[in-house]
Amino acid sequence: VFLSSVYMMIHVTRPSSTAIKTAFLAMLFCLAMQGQVRSRTPKATPVADRPASEKRFALLLTTQQNALRSGDAVSIEAATRPVAADLLHQMSQLRFVEGSIPSAIDLARKSLQLESSAEIRLEVASMLLRSGHAAEAAAEVATVLISEPRSAMAWAVRGSALRASGDDRGAVDAFRTSLSIAPDVNAAYALASSLLAIHEKAKAQKILDQIIAASDNAAIQHVAAGDAYREARYLPEAVEEFKKAIAIDPRVGHAEFFLGFTYLQMNEWGPNSQSFEHLRAAVRLAPREYLSNFYLGAIESTDGTDLVSSNRHLHVAAEANPGSPEVWLYLGLNAVREKNTQDAKTFLRKAIALTGDDEAQNNYQIRRVYAVLGRILINEGNREEGDALLVKYRNSEHHVISNSANAIASAAAESDAHSGAPAASLSFPGMSSSAGALPAPGSALPLKSAVSPVVHTAEQTRQIAASNTQLSELLASTFNDLGTAEARQGRYDEALQHFQEAEHWGSPSRTLLHNIGVAAFRVGNFAESARTLHLLLETGEKGTVDAAQADRSRMMLAMSMFSLGQFGDAEKSFAQIPILTLQDSRAAYSWAYSLAHSGQQQHANEIAAKLVAQPLPSDVRSLVCHIYMDTEDYEHSLGCYRGAYQADPSLKMAHYQAGESLIRLDRPAEAVAELRQELTLEPDDPNVRYSLAFALLQSGQRPEALTMLQALTASNPTHAQAQYQLGKALLEDGRIADAIGHLELATKNDPKPDYIHYQLQAAYRKAGRTEDADREMKIYRDSKAQQRDATKPSPPPPVTN
Repeated sequence: VFLSSVYMMIHVTRPSSTAIKTAFLAMLFCLAMQGQVRSRTPKATPVADRPASEKRFALLLTTQQNALRSGDAVSIEAATRPVAADLLHQMSQLRFVEGSIPSAIDLARKSLQLESSAEIRLEVASMLLRSGHAAEAAAEVATVLISEPRSAMAWAVRGSALRASGDDRGAVDAFRTSLSIAPDVNAAYALASSLLAIHEKAKAQKILDQIIAASDNAAIQHVAAGDAYREARYLPEAVEEFKKAIAIDPRVGHAEFFLGFTYLQMNEWGPNSQSFEHLRAAVRLAPREYLSNFYLGAIESTDGTDLVSSNRHLHVAAEANPGSPEVWLYLGLNAVREKNTQDAKTFLRKAIALTGDDEAQNNYQIRRVYAVLGRILINEGNREEGDALLVKYRNSEHHVISNSANAIASAAAESDAHSGAPAASLSFPGMSSSAGALPAPGSALPLKSAVSPVVHTAEQTRQIAASNTQLSELLASTFNDLGTAEARQGRYDEALQHFQEAEHWGSPSRTLLHNIGVAAFRVGNFAESARTLHLLLETGEKGTVDAAQADRSRMMLAMSMFSLGQFGDAEKSFAQIPILTLQDSRAAYSWAYSLAHSGQQQHANEIAAKLVAQPLPSDVRSLVCHIYMDTEDYEHSLGCYRGAYQADPSLKMAHYQAGESLIRLDRPAEAVAELRQELTLEPDDPNVRYSLAFALLQSGQRPEALTMLQALTASNPTHAQAQYQLGKALLEDGRIADAIGHLELATKNDPKPDYIHYQLQAAYRKAGRTEDADREMKIYRDSKAQQRDATKPSPPPPVTN
């Protein structure tokens, strides 16, 4: 039942289904042939060679266990990669069985990243074809054919990809190449279908007859042959094959449905006695199956003589596939005929919601929902929404007319070559005027939502869930082993990816959280290290934890939050491990910095003082000195930086910071000496040159200062403070026009400081540009007001009883 359900999935779907179905037909043929014909279909099918795969996996596990016992990281990695790849492949197959094709493709591709496999790559290609991605499938097959040009299966899948792309003649060549390498019933069937598509019927018929003969005239092979004829629109031949199948086995899967479906095509989608007879027989054979119930309910709706029966079958179809918009469309139309306006609106709105943005489905069938629901809403007085729906109807109708013209032209072009294929009508005859003309349920082929969903029994669902749990646990453990081996070799980027993969597949253990945290910290992914280390420590508080390991984890957590700029949280974590933090000068600096930036200046200075008293690397000492700058303790910062450059005369920026400290202490003459010294180390640094010019101005050495500012603004026009100081000085000298130019550049490059706007307004006012001056003054006053509001204390809470 499961296999024939999948057969229906790939036969009654979008137009490209005929090109891709051969990649999956082995599921059905292996069952029908009972081992008479060897299948070469990719293992994307659920009938993979389980015993062989289990033996291979057991061998891989044994090899991995031996490597783990050896303790050698290189050997462990080499043995674990194929285990992880195999497990991902198994999970991909499980997702395929569940019907989650995109997830199955993603997992198979992850498997290929760990271990290249032509077989799995062909599975990916087959699943891509199943999903309608012919170009991607062709690229995967091309990769296989480079290394394995004599792969019969690769040529077969290439043929399917060519058919999906509309190149039936190219597909014929590909399938013939596949068969020349290795005879295979699936490739033979695909070749016959391709030959029918290019109207070489005699050649195709010969192949189909050989397939049927090889199966001892099995009924299911007649169904497959009939469907090949039906898809190529050799409808009388299709009817003959379906009837032969039923004569051999009246209960053969889906023969009755296909026969009724073909009679619909032959009658230009109009209800007819043969369609009713065989669709009803199909429903009797499979009472809960989607397609038979949907098509029977749809033609009963079109016929209009038994809406009760139509609704019954449509509701069964809706239960089998609730995501199918066309079921709700026909239920809505029936409700309109029954004058059940409330249900009509509910059903039609559901059809719109399920269609979503894919309005082109089935030649814009959703347009009739827009028309019917729009008229209902207008009649109820909801003209705005009703008119909007009618606009959407007219837009869709325009597309339908264009598509119809193309279809008529194509039909005319093929009429001489293929007389057995009547053109499909776009509507059911006899549809009531309130609904308008609707496409037949199967015109062109049904909506993609009409594909039969794979429905599992309760036992199958239980087994799938158990397999999912088991595979997930194995994947989590295996990826943790792989990441550990990579981390031990210093490859933390790869290790982190695999640790995260392990977390994806299972609830993370404390060991895994620690591994993720360490690897993320090593590669500078501090957000990830903070996340996992926080979880690790939170988990540890609930159980027994090694105290030393917890302290080390907390140190990494604190450093991660420091690196993220979360200084308050960082300070709290450092405070829990003060002894360990002070033992590491860089960690102690980070703690002091965090304190300084979370309002605890005194404590920050205390830690900085302890650090300065220790022998420190020059770069660390310079960082510690800056703590005093952050806390505005300029006397200590001056002494600290002087001690730093005395210990290491080549230390850059120490004289600069000493000069900055002196400027803030209002000792500009001393600052000039420090900054001139820094210029000998950093002659081109614009900040050093600016600070020296500023100190020269403050110490009365104006000519040299202006010369330096002019040179600096010429070479660094975006330096806002240099532009401001030069503009301010020029304004004081009465050079108003020049001053305005520099002050404008200052505001352009840094519009935030209010004092720049104040000087600019003064310059504008002296130049007689009152309007510009008023604008700048307003900016200045607004900025001052915002600063006052920001520093205003919050009102006390209200007194309550």
